[in-house]
Amino acid sequence: MVTMRIVERPEIKGRHVQCISCGVNTRSHVLEIAEYEEYEEVWEDDEIEEYQARKKGSQEEDEEENIVIRYRLHTEQTCICHTCWLDKKAKAVKFLNKNKATWLEEGAIHLTRIKKFMSSWNYYHFGQELEESTQEDIDAIKNALLGLGEEE
Repeated sequence: MVTMRIVERPEIKGRHVQCISCGVNTRSHVLEIAEYEEYEEVWEDDEIEEYQARKKGSQEEDEEENIVIRYRLHTEQTCICHTCWLDKKAKAVKFLNKNKATWLEEGAIHLTRIKKFMSSWNYYHFGQELEESTQEDIDAIKNALLGLGEEE
């Protein structure tokens, strides 16, 4: 049985895919990296074998197989276009500003909502290009979450 490993190759940019919000072709903001199946292939090049046979003459030698590692796309990357990303970021910052005081005061009551918000924040990589005040608010929420986690 041949087992194929699933690997991520972050050094590969990948092709344009449809935005998850509006459907336009993009690779602007990668939310989920593409996954590839890794498999081995025996490389047989007749020309090289003929050359080596002429070069060696009648010497017979145990040859090592030339094994090449290949990759096949398993799962496409998931992307969002910059316009939709900016729109989602603005909504998330607005939601944060609306709820941050309540979350910091009554964190235990809103723990599920805070965790869901932070999960979405990290998924969309909104930590990029933030105003300093917004970054301070996010840090305060993260510290409050850490404090709540220690109490439980």
